[in-house]
Amino acid sequence: MTITAGDDCRWIGGITGYSGGFADETAGVPVTIIADCSTENVSVETGANADGVNTFVGAPFFSPEAAEAMGAPFDQPTEYVLLGCTEK
Repeated sequence: MTITAGDDCRWIGGITGYSGGFADETAGVPVTIIADCSTENVSVETGANADGVNTFVGAPFFSPEAAEAMGAPFDQPTEYVLLGCTEK
């Protein structure tokens, strides 16, 4: 499968575009754990200036606008952990 996106795209992954949560449990959104997943024959083709393009998860969530407006914990990217994931 080929995922095709144009110029200035962001957060494209073989399983999900973005993922994550925060280590600070008081934020109410825990670190995301993605376990025992696989991608097979996945490729991503993008135009110019692509950002956050990866095999499993495009990128953690981060928005400078959200960081400015809401402060912590949104002033840092979310976190995720891949466990037992394979790419073929």
